[in-house]
Amino acid sequence: MSDTSPQDNRSVAYRALCIGALLKRHELEMRVKTLNDYLISEEDRAILISKRETLNRQLLRWLEEERLYDRLTDAEKRLLEKPLGSWSARNLMHVSWRSETLGILLWSLRHFNLIPHYDTPFEQDEVLRPLDIFTSTIDFVWCAKLRPLSELKQMRDSTEFWDWRARVMELQRLGIRPAAQTTFTDIIRNNAEQAYQNGVVMALTQGDITVFGKPYAMLSDDQYDLTRTIAQERYFAMNWISEPSSEWVSIPVD
Repeated sequence: MSDTSPQDNRSVAYRALCIGALLKRHELEMRVKTLNDYLISEEDRAILISKRETLNRQLLRWLEEERLYDRLTDAEKRLLEKPLGSWSARNLMHVSWRSETLGILLWSLRHFNLIPHYDTPFEQDEVLRPLDIFTSTIDFVWCAKLRPLSELKQMRDSTEFWDWRARVMELQRLGIRPAAQTTFTDIIRNNAEQAYQNGVVMALTQGDITVFGKPYAMLSDDQYDLTRTIAQERYFAMNWISEPSSEWVSIPVD
């Protein structure tokens, strides 16, 4: 974390609300798509879709009335303007992971005291609850207060380390080797021990950070993919909070 001040309180609060709107739309998209899992009449299906479409219009109206629409990125606007039920699997996947981003934003604003470990994602319902979407945002924005710089720095260091560990694993899986006379095992051990001493990680196992109750190096492919994506999203959020000059990276739109 640089010596400059982090994002201001309101900027983080507004960004959280924008991400919340995107996740609320994701929720509506999933409700429409899962209708195919039920044996219901076409009439009932039409009624349920109509109710979702009403909620989607309400969401867009809320964004306008609360003056949030202009704070969305261009990609976010394009996603929200798509007809309900038209998001691709890629859109759904990318937006779903923004629960991790929103969780970190809300932690930074003191809505959460703790965050889940890196083997456990935030629950979408949990991160949407503090936003109380469809209601007035004035209290959420004006009462927003970031945690002290020391706590923000500690969290940024933690998310950065977990992201670094995932990248090292990726290099190993690609068959890339470090410089001569050193090994990834030594690099990981040295950095993990330093991170542990600095309070950046809470537990080590066999010279590596502990996740899923075992050393990171022992993760299965699925466990690695989950942990890597969680770390990536959380680090992205903390990096944006910590560096006012950093740009918000938008969701890819098909």
